[in-house]
Amino acid sequence: MKFIKEKVGGIIFYPYICRKQLIMPTILLAFGLRFYFYSEEHLPIHVHVENADGRAKFSLEPKVELIKNEGIKPKDLKKAKTLCETFQEDFIEKWHEHMDDEN
Repeated sequence: MKFIKEKVGGIIFYPYICRKQLIMPTILLAFGLRFYFYSEEHLPIHVHVENADGRAKFSLEPKVELIKNEGIKPKDLKKAKTLCETFQEDFIEKWHEHMDDEN
């Protein structure tokens, strides 16, 4: 599978060529944190985050909030939340692009 990069508004997204084969598209890699969502996700709009310590989930609408944390350290959660807030609109746009593509 070949990955390509797409720079949108100062953020590098990693879209993929065959959307049906990958079920967890990565939308951002930063500071050892991977931001992604699953295909066939459910509302509310949210993003998953993982690093070497664990994983978490943040809602993106109406504001960024931590939904769940399984092992990510507080300092990394703070970075993840800041990145979610910074790129909230971009993440939501990618969510809609992906979900519309799946339906």
